[in-house]
Amino acid sequence: MRQRAGKEGKTAVHEKIIQVLSIEKLDLGFAEYDLTLADKEGILDLSQDPEITDKIIKSVAPSIHGYENIKKAIALQLFSGVRKDLPDGTVLRGNIHVALIGDPGIAKSQLLRKAVDISPRGVLTSGKTSSAAGLTAAVVKDPFNDGWTLEGGAAVMASGGTLAVDEIGQIREEDKSALHEVMEQGTVSIAKAGIVSKLQADCGLLAAGNPKTGYFDRYTPFSEQVGLSPALWSRFDLIFIMLDEPDPETDREISSHILLNHQIGGMIKNKTCSKCSAYTEEEVSQVKMEIEAPICEEMLRKYIAYARTNVYPVTSPEVWKCIQEFYIDIRRMKLIDPRSPVPITARSLEAIQRLSEARARMRLSATVSKEDVEFAKKLLISSLKDVGIDVKTGKLDAGIINCGKSKSQVEKAKWLTVS
Repeated sequence: MRQRAGKEGKTAVHEKIIQVLSIEKLDLGFAEYDLTLADKEGILDLSQDPEITDKIIKSVAPSIHGYENIKKAIALQLFSGVRKDLPDGTVLRGNIHVALIGDPGIAKSQLLRKAVDISPRGVLTSGKTSSAAGLTAAVVKDPFNDGWTLEGGAAVMASGGTLAVDEIGQIREEDKSALHEVMEQGTVSIAKAGIVSKLQADCGLLAAGNPKTGYFDRYTPFSEQVGLSPALWSRFDLIFIMLDEPDPETDREISSHILLNHQIGGMIKNKTCSKCSAYTEEEVSQVKMEIEAPICEEMLRKYIAYARTNVYPVTSPEVWKCIQEFYIDIRRMKLIDPRSPVPITARSLEAIQRLSEARARMRLSATVSKEDVEFAKKLLISSLKDVGIDVKTGKLDAGIINCGKSKSQVEKAKWLTVS
């Protein structure tokens, strides 16, 4: 302890002094991940597996049943697209942002936790509990002097990795506005108390939110249900609606999966903690294989770190023309029927590019293939069917995400106003 000195001599306040012999950094970024020669050889061997993409996806939250498209999205987000710095100073983000919106009690929070566990650098926070610096950054009073100091929030700490935000609709208003910059530029700008600074926050955002009324309503704009502006929703590459709809077959599969997890967990606990266990080591090892991931968590974390620091896939003209044709064909729907809404915007075009690059990274490939593009297109279409289709007309409508209302809702509102 050291007595703090003031203007009139020493005060009654004491400061804690810690003498450090060594420092070990626990939260490593991708570039800081220490991979041995054996690790690199194992990673390269694993990348040669023709089923490597499927194995990576199945290794994302294997204890959670179903949600194949969501697990694909999380896997792509962990690998990320390629950040590009153009000669004129323009930065094209590579981070993939994913949102999970839906009913309570359907494993959204667990998916967020598993994504953070797998990511070499991941931060999990909740909109209800984030305080102090919150999600972005804040200027706080320095406890050691009369000045002010800059304190980074969750987005700054997750820079270079994954930021998972549960209950995103509950975050503070200032954080909501600051997330625009985080998602698009990967930075946090702050100007308070004489401090003007820009912090790095280059992270992929994985968000989860529950509707304010409890359960999701297909006929109410989801931006209103969760509490975020359409301008923020439009920055997500993929948005999935998760509904808790009763179905005997699905309910049987989910309940069997959950109860099996409890049974296996109980057997493991019984074997490790009971003095007279009823199970042998062979029996426990055999049942563990039923829920184990194809790739263990530590190996997957190393694989992702290697891919993001060594693999930068490029899209050839032949391949990006496939993306271009897909974009043009969907946009042509508006030309065929002028009364139709605009189906998708250029943001969906960039989303396919990022998703394709991420899948190429899964294979440790330096080039994006047509198969990568097809994979990304199917995933984007699945997301658009969840949130981008007007339930009244059955047509794709970009206005649902970008404006918060479909074309039919806007026309109905105009008709009521005129009437």
